[in-house]
Amino acid sequence: MAAHAKQEAKHARSRAGKHAVAYEAEGKIANLWQWVAALLVLLVVCVCIGLAAAAIAERNAQVARQAEEEQAEQQAAQAAAEAEERATAERLAAFPDVFDWTSNVKEVIQYPVLQAGCETCSLAAMLGSMGYEVEATYLVDNYLNYGWDKTFEDGFVGNPYTSGVGFPPVMIACGNEYLIAQGSIYRLEDYSGNSLDKLIEFTDRGIPVMVWTTTDFQWSWFGGWSGYGYWYGNGYGGYAAGGSGSSAATDSSSSSSADYSWYTNEHCVLLVSATDDTVTVMDPQTGFVTCSRAQFESVYNSCGKFAVSLSLS
Repeated sequence: MAAHAKQEAKHARSRAGKHAVAYEAEGKIANLWQWVAALLVLLVVCVCIGLAAAAIAERNAQVARQAEEEQAEQQAAQAAAEAEERATAERLAAFPDVFDWTSNVKEVIQYPVLQAGCETCSLAAMLGSMGYEVEATYLVDNYLNYGWDKTFEDGFVGNPYTSGVGFPPVMIACGNEYLIAQGSIYRLEDYSGNSLDKLIEFTDRGIPVMVWTTTDFQWSWFGGWSGYGYWYGNGYGGYAAGGSGSSAATDSSSSSSADYSWYTNEHCVLLVSATDDTVTVMDPQTGFVTCSRAQFESVYNSCGKFAVSLSLS
């Protein structure tokens, strides 16, 4: 019995030893898996940090490129504006003397005949100041290219007797055809993109300037909650309309076709004089009007800086 008990005790110690070794091995394996899991987590974190850093670097690079592109565009626009100002100064310098045309401007009212004839009335007032006594309706009937099939680049969109809009190209063509027929040495010229200060240099020399503004010199409203905005936005005017009832300030430095966007309260007046604080215009809706120079400049800029005056042929 004693021998058997000893044998059992020996077997028990052997089993305990084996179990201890097994437990120890299992513990080592568990620790190994814990290390592997930790390393995997660390690897995932490192990858995520790397991806985030790459994304941030790419975003920063995009921002830098965008800033460079915007700066280049601004510099190009500034260069174009300066070139236009220099060209305008050269045309102005070509005039031999100071004129008295601005003092000869008479009121040409568009109502009740030319409901949408502010541009033609302003042109008639300019021509009249030069000594050409011509009715605005005569210009419309004989020289103005208009119709609902026109675009802002080649004509007056609509009918000046009822509704429509015209920008510098069609008014220049209309005026120049008339001046050529009269044997004049002068021609209408597109001075769009010039600053108001540069336009006032013309009036200081006695030369009036057609300027695109708004009715009552309110903020310009682009796009279309009105009938015009709907019709033109569907192809009649050849431009991309803005959102319904949205205002949009622009600062155009050229008169390319993309710049001709109709706005709800579009209007054209004839600039005749200015002081440091005010400007005086012949408004085809109301006659001679004097308003704040700062307000007028803000409206002129917001409408796209469209202007027409004279040069030597």
